[in-house]
Amino acid sequence: MQIKKMEFVRAAEAQGLLSKLDDHFLLCDIQEDSFEKRFYIQSLPQKCSCPSCGEITERRHGSYIRNIQDVPDRNGKKVILRVMLMKYECHNEKCRKKVFSEPLPFCSKNAIKTEDLNEMIIRFDRGGSLKEITETLNSLGVEISINSVRRCIRKQAGYG
Repeated sequence: MQIKKMEFVRAAEAQGLLSKLDDHFLLCDIQEDSFEKRFYIQSLPQKCSCPSCGEITERRHGSYIRNIQDVPDRNGKKVILRVMLMKYECHNEKCRKKVFSEPLPFCSKNAIKTEDLNEMIIRFDRGGSLKEITETLNSLGVEISINSVRRCIRKQAGYG
C-alpha cells in the first residue's frame, strides 16, 4: 500500500509540472533526497524558429542541460528541473546567429528560475527588508540570495 500511495503522490506532483510543459517535452524521471526533488525532462526533436531571423529549422546541432529552480514542493524541498535541451542550426546564410537553443515554456531565455518562482518571490515583497524576504524564502525551500531577490523585485517594478 505504501508504494501505491507514493506513486500517486509522485504522479500528482508530475501532473503539476506537466501542465507547464508542451508536447515537445517529456518528463523522464523524478528523484529526491531529504533536501531537494529533481525532475528530469527531455526535449523532443521539433521544428524550431531562429530567434534572430525567424527561419524554421529541424537541423539539430547538439544538446545541453539546464538546471532551473522551480517553486518548492509542499514539504519545503527545493525543486530543480533538469532539462536536456536541443541546439539548432540556422540555415539562413544572412543570419548572424548560426546556432541557437530552443525556448522553454516556463522560463525566459538564460533564466535559472521558473516564472512561477519569480511570481512567488514578488508575492513576498510586502515592504519588508530584502534580508527578511530572503530568509523567509530560504526557510520555504527556495535557494536564493539577497541580490537575486533585489534583481527580481527591480525587474518586476520595471527597473531592470
